[in-house]
Amino acid sequence: MPFNLLLIPLLGGYIFVRFWNYTKIPMLRADKDRILIRASLAGFFSLIPAFLLSIYVPQLIPCSSDQYCLYRWWAKNLPFEYSGVSVIAFCISSTGWWFLNRVYGREKAVDHAIDEDADPLEVALKDSKDGELPLAITLQSGKVYVGVITHQFNPATPTNNIAIFPLQSGYRDAETKKLHLTINYATIVQKMRTRVDELALEIKAQEVKSRENADLGDGEGSAACLAESSRLHDEWEDMESRLTLFEVIVPVSQIVSIFFFDEVTYEEYFLNESPSADGQPKKDAGKTRKAVKN
Repeated sequence: MPFNLLLIPLLGGYIFVRFWNYTKIPMLRADKDRILIRASLAGFFSLIPAFLLSIYVPQLIPCSSDQYCLYRWWAKNLPFEYSGVSVIAFCISSTGWWFLNRVYGREKAVDHAIDEDADPLEVALKDSKDGELPLAITLQSGKVYVGVITHQFNPATPTNNIAIFPLQSGYRDAETKKLHLTINYATIVQKMRTRVDELALEIKAQEVKSRENADLGDGEGSAACLAESSRLHDEWEDMESRLTLFEVIVPVSQIVSIFFFDEVTYEEYFLNESPSADGQPKKDAGKTRKAVKN
C-alpha cells in the first residue's frame, strides 16, 4: 500500500479516538506524540476489517455484466492500488465510535478518567455528586459551606470552579479554627420542597375536579377549576425555580480544605466542645452526666 494512502485511515483513527468516550478524555489530556500514536493504532486496526471486506465481499456479491458494479467503477475511475481499502478503513474508524458510545457512555468515561488519574479533589467531588454526600468546604475568608456537588465534570479540563447545593453554612473561628454552622439551608429547602409537593397534589386534584364538573355539564365549575389549576401551576414553577437559586459557585483557588461532612459525628463530638482547664477539648456537662449515668 502506498504510504500516502495511509493518511486516510490515520485521519479516521484520529476521529475515532477523539470521539469514542473511552479515549476522548485521555486524548484531550495527551500531548501530540501520544495523540499520533493512538490515532495510528486505531487506523491500523481499522485496516484489518477493511482488508477482509475488500477480499470477501466481491466473492460473496460478484459483479454481473449487465448491472452497475461499484468494484469496476472504482477500479476504472480511481486506479490507485489499495485506495478502496483505505477508504473502507476510514469509514469504519470515523463512524465506529458512534456505535461504541451506545455501550460505553460518558459517565463511565468520566469515572474511568477520574479513577485512573486518582486526583483526591476530583475523586471527592465525583463521590459527592454521585452519592449525594455532603462536603464541608472551607474558604480562605473563613467562610464554610456544607453541601452537595451539583456541577457536571469534565476531567479533560482543569476544575476552576465548583457548584454546590448548600445544606448549611458558617465560619471557622479565626484563632481556634473551630467550625461554627450558623445557617441551616436544609430546613428552608425542606419547607419549600414540601410546598412544591403539596402544590403538585393540589394541581392534580383541581384537574380531576374539572373533568368531573365537565362530565356533569357544569361548564363554569370546570373552567373555574382549570383557572385555579393554572394559578397553582404558576406557583409551582416559581417555587421550583427558587429552589435552584440556592446553588453556590466556589472558586477552587479560594478553597483551603475539603472533607466529607457527617452531621451525626459533628453534633455528637464537635458541636458542644469547649476548652477545659488543661487546654484540651471536653464535652458539655449534660452529655458528660449522661455518659456517666449510662
